[in-house]
Amino acid sequence: LLKQKTKRVRTTFTEDQLQILQVSFQQDSNPDGQDLERIANLTGLSKRVTQVWFQMFQQNFVILLEYLKDSTVTN
Repeated sequence: LLKQKTKRVRTTFTEDQLQILQVSFQQDSNPDGQDLERIANLTGLSKRVTQVWFQMFQQNFVILLEYLKDSTVTN
């Protein structure tokens, strides 16, 4: 029997959720489990979605910093 793959639902964030997430990131870019739970409750998102958002945002933030560092060195 073949298992049919179910497509994962992509989370769409509201403006309010993004604001809470971004402010939380500015305060602590690497929150612990308790903080993730608190942020998840504030946003109405699951703890896992909140955790993945922080991971992706942190990765993109580092990439942006590297890009900015490289562009200021060459100018």
